[in-house]
Amino acid sequence: MFSFPTFATAVAVLTVLHRSADARNVSNVLIYSATAGFRHDSIPTAVQAMSDRAANYGINFVNTEDRTRFNDEYLSQFDALFFLHTTGDVLDRAGEAAFQRYLDNGGNFVAAHAAANGLPESVTFSRTLGAQFTYHPQFQNATYVVERADHPSTVGLPARWRVADEVYNYGSDPRELGAVVVLSVDETTYE
Repeated sequence: MFSFPTFATAVAVLTVLHRSADARNVSNVLIYSATAGFRHDSIPTAVQAMSDRAANYGINFVNTEDRTRFNDEYLSQFDALFFLHTTGDVLDRAGEAAFQRYLDNGGNFVAAHAAANGLPESVTFSRTLGAQFTYHPQFQNATYVVERADHPSTVGLPARWRVADEVYNYGSDPRELGAVVVLSVDETTYE
């Protein structure tokens, strides 16, 4: 089993896109927050918070829950796709194929929190995430470990960081597929 913090990816994308925005003025990011399973009440708050801060980072966020937007023409206008709390089968076959082509053409992808539980039958999505979500325990304290202190998303964090969170667990370690993990969880510090 491999555990991963639920918020680290969002921090990383804002940091990386902020650097890209410096060179290009604005990064266009599609926030996709559709759900076909459990729906987190925090979705509207997260979208609003990101949108409120977007200009500070040189980002233009566009939010949709419309799966028909997943086509080549529409996706081509975005520097990154941000799956926010997507759960269940939120894309049809045509949408999954467009998502794969977007990635094949160098598109960027970020999955935050429950998005790891999205598209459970999709080989493309599982491969893109690097691991398959298995479960999460109840919200509790856990100790996060900075794996890459030199990464922009972890600068300023202590080497070990105690946080109350809903830790997501995976059936395999994404490093086995070449993923660079910047923040992990000490599995002995939570149930």
